[in-house]
Amino acid sequence: MKTSPLHKLGSGAWNKAKRKAAEKARDTAAELLNLYAQRAAQSGHKFEINEMDYQAFADGFGYEETEDQAAAIAAVIKDLTQAKPMDRPRVRRCRFRQN
Repeated sequence: MKTSPLHKLGSGAWNKAKRKAAEKARDTAAELLNLYAQRAAQSGHKFEINEMDYQAFADGFGYEETEDQAAAIAAVIKDLTQAKPMDRPRVRRCRFRQN
């Protein structure tokens, strides 16, 4: 494992390391701003939700939704019905077998 060197605060090496870290942070921020600007300029597909079909689907769900689940579903449906790209991470549960 590679470790970062330790520098005395206020030394020339410390100031150089601090300046390089600030430059990298600024470069990363500029890249992110550019990426988000490009995403905002794009148009996405706007889905039409048929309320009757959706309700029939939801009624077939065999469990009671929690408040958090209902809020997440509403937020995703709102995103899907807008004509802009959806920036939403998709998370999946992973199970690990123990022997």
